[in-house]
Amino acid sequence: MGGAGMSYVIGLTGNMGTGKSTVLQILRELGAQVIDADAVTRQVMRRGEPAFDAIVAEFGPEVVGPDGELDRAALARRVFSDPAALRRLEEIVHPATMARVREEIARATAPVVVVEAIKLLEAGMARELCDAVWVVDAPEEVCIARLAAGRGISPEEARRRLAAQTPQAEKRAAADVVIDNSGDLAETRRQVLEAWQALPVWGHAGKHQGSKEKMHMVLEQLRRFWERHPRLSSWVLLSAGMLAVFFWAARDVSATP
Repeated sequence: MGGAGMSYVIGLTGNMGTGKSTVLQILRELGAQVIDADAVTRQVMRRGEPAFDAIVAEFGPEVVGPDGELDRAALARRVFSDPAALRRLEEIVHPATMARVREEIARATAPVVVVEAIKLLEAGMARELCDAVWVVDAPEEVCIARLAAGRGISPEEARRRLAAQTPQAEKRAAADVVIDNSGDLAETRRQVLEAWQALPVWGHAGKHQGSKEKMHMVLEQLRRFWERHPRLSSWVLLSAGMLAVFFWAARDVSATP
């Protein structure tokens, strides 16, 4: 298991445009603790981090913007058109990201932790950090349309970026679970819930105590409901308290000779 608290670690991956964020949101709602490895990558590439200096030394000052931080657009143009350059960038960034993600897993308290990373397999995180790999999948044309609409890039640029990534077929072959995200949200949610309910942490034999983890998940969901609907939650608690008083009083009356 990945975390010091014996969390079950799911590695979630899939190429650009497959809809990982949709699946990730469903997992959050189910109570998973999420680590965005791509956000961690952005952190380790900031000025002052060792990866920043190594990137500038490798690719030159033209990848630094006016604010002194990396110009991510310029860097992307450089590496997505040059596989060798992309490989050099990954050799700098992946170890730093892996170390930071490992630290976050060690601090996790939820029974299930999801590490979301587009380079989960390529960076070795699946092998080193995860108990299972989930791959989000969608046809290439669907991914291209989503990228063009969501990121404002041309279909040609979307194809070029997808071509620079590990083919989805290879990711599917390495998956324990494949989520087909080419349909509607309800169908995606159904697949995620089915896979979630089959996790070995929910009452199966092993290193986890199923009832304890289920209670943790229920309490986490109640906490989130309270945060989103404080007035409704207060009304429910007040109503429950009044009902408890009523039934207690009724019991005392019925017990009176």
